[in-house]
Amino acid sequence: MLIEFQVGNFLSFKETVAFSMVASNINSQDAELDTNNVFSIKEELRLLKTSAIYGANASGKSNLAKAFGFMKSFVINSSKEMQITDPIDVAPFRLNIITEKQPSFFEITFYLHQKIYRYGFSVSQEQIMEEWLFCTPKLQEYQLFKRNQNKFKISFRQPERGASYLQKGEHHFIGQSRLMLLEDKHNTNEDTHE
Repeated sequence: MLIEFQVGNFLSFKETVAFSMVASNINSQDAELDTNNVFSIKEELRLLKTSAIYGANASGKSNLAKAFGFMKSFVINSSKEMQITDPIDVAPFRLNIITEKQPSFFEITFYLHQKIYRYGFSVSQEQIMEEWLFCTPKLQEYQLFKRNQNKFKISFRQPERGASYLQKGEHHFIGQSRLMLLEDKHNTNEDTHE
C-alpha cells in the first residue's frame, strides 16, 4: 500500500516533490467522512483511501504520473530488458545547466506485510548512482541494502546466504544500469563489500 512517492530532477520537477497518502491530523466535522476515507495501519499512521491530483495546466500533473511510470518500468525492466551498456531513458530537469547533469531521484514508501519499506534510487542517463532499501518493522528503521554506484552494503538476516552471495561474486553481474532490488532475493546481518 502506497504511503508516499517522491521525485526530484525529473521532467518539470527541479526540486524534490512528494505525493503523500498520509492523512492530516485534522478531523472532519462529519465523523463519517473520516471513517469512510481514512484508515490506520499503525496507531500513529493514518492513510487516505483515495486521493486526487488537480491543478492548473502545465503544473506537473502528467509529469507526476510519468515519474510513477518511469520508476515502475525501471524497477521491472532494468535487470531483464536492459543491457549493461544501454543508456537509461531518464529525463532530468533541463531548464538548469546544473541539474541536467545531476541524477534524477525516485523514492517510494509503502506498507507491506505489517512493515513499512522505503525504497529508492538516483539515476543518470549513464548509470545508477545510488539505490537503497530500508525497513521499519516496528518503530526503528533499518537498512536492508545500500548501493553507491558499484559499492554495496548488504544487511543479511541469513548470514550463510549473504556470505555465499558475496563469495560467488554474483553482485558483479548487476552492472551500472541494473537495479540491485531484483538481482538479490536475500535480506540479512551486516556485511560490506566494495
